[in-house]
Amino acid sequence: MIRQLKEIIGPDQEAELWAVRESRRLHIFYAAQTDTAPGNEVLTETDRDNIRAFKLKMMSNMSRDVFEQMRWAFRHKLDLSSERAVMHRMAILSRVEPVWYSCCVNSCLAYTGNDSEAESCRFCHEPRYTPHTRKPRRLFPYLPIIPRLQGYFQNPKMVERLLYRHNYKHKPGTIADIFDGVHYRTLRKKFVVRDGETLTHKYFDGKYDIALGACTDGFLL
Repeated sequence: MIRQLKEIIGPDQEAELWAVRESRRLHIFYAAQTDTAPGNEVLTETDRDNIRAFKLKMMSNMSRDVFEQMRWAFRHKLDLSSERAVMHRMAILSRVEPVWYSCCVNSCLAYTGNDSEAESCRFCHEPRYTPHTRKPRRLFPYLPIIPRLQGYFQNPKMVERLLYRHNYKHKPGTIADIFDGVHYRTLRKKFVVRDGETLTHKYFDGKYDIALGACTDGFLL
């Protein structure tokens, strides 16, 4: 999904999104004062059509141009929203909204950590903000992992699939799955240590625990 978000947001549009994000916060705040908060609305026919179009786009890796051509081709049958509107609506319905971070206009670095207060890139020296404003020249989206994992447990079929790890049986001498790996099986025998304190449960003891693996090659847009 991150790739899809990057695809629909060009450099000329990213600074504008800084202001859009603030208005989005206000939308959530005021909607929360009513009986119907974002994501709890009754789905309209347009919502349902947009969800189907969104699913097709994600499954087929559909480009922005092709998506717009599809909207045009079926305009006499379907009232599909623009790609940007669909992505925004999916964020509301799914409750998984990207967190925006400013980065170098040339993608040298992200303004996080030690660079969070920097005014310019320490590699190419390009300014971080648009002249005479505090709007970042470029943004990139990050999808928080916790809301995404929480979303898995809203779907009974997905919950059943997530039990695969818990129900998996290791056969000694056989490597057929990541759960046969030495590192995972070693962790299963260790008590969880948090901030130097040893807890009373072991890693992945829980039926619904999720084992996550991470692979990174550094900062990349």
